[in-house]
Amino acid sequence: MFRKSLFLAMSLAAALTVSQTRAGTVTIADLYDTGVTNTGASAPQLSSDLHYTVVTELGAPVSVAAQIANSAAFPFPVWKESNPSPAPTLPAQWIAPPPANTSWLNGEFDYKTSFTIGPGAILSSVVINLSVIADDQFTGLLLNGVPVTITPVVGLIGTPTLVTLSGLTSTFHTGVNTLTFETQNQHLYTTGIDVAASGTYQTVVPEPASMALLGIGLSGLFTLRRFFKRTSVA
Repeated sequence: MFRKSLFLAMSLAAALTVSQTRAGTVTIADLYDTGVTNTGASAPQLSSDLHYTVVTELGAPVSVAAQIANSAAFPFPVWKESNPSPAPTLPAQWIAPPPANTSWLNGEFDYKTSFTIGPGAILSSVVINLSVIADDQFTGLLLNGVPVTITPVVGLIGTPTLVTLSGLTSTFHTGVNTLTFETQNQHLYTTGIDVAASGTYQTVVPEPASMALLGIGLSGLFTLRRFFKRTSVA
């Protein structure tokens, strides 16, 4: 009889704990801007980007660490971070293939990065915001290899395109996720991309009060068990 009561009490306590859970918001800590250090600050120009690789689709694909561009060296309007004017304030910087790995031919250049969604994440709650500028064109975005619809597609330099990824429950997954930015070079000169990124998701966290109630309930049951044992012996 006691075992049945204990099982029933534990079931009720577990149900109470689940009913009292709450969603805690967690920032995706390793979703980085282009051209930044591991602390999120602007990295030195002409150094290798620590978080983005570039794949050139010119003949045999070559995948290398992207290089942080020298923003003053390009003849277009000086490359700036991907926040709007009047003045850049974000640490994001333009990145491009290292000169030794491209002859600046026309074709597709894909820029890749990865981020981690922790265990216990509510995938339907994942929201990622991206501000993207590309040269020459930003033509597509892949999440874990799956194309994501983007409207509009950005032309040369231009205004930052704001892309929000959410509701992609079947595409996001816990663990490492990959974003691929597809660009097209069309003018036999430079290619590059500038991304400012942020993301959050929610995870279920037990309420402390629920855990306390569970502990009190179990403690009471074991106390009663000891009482009944003593009574039966007497």
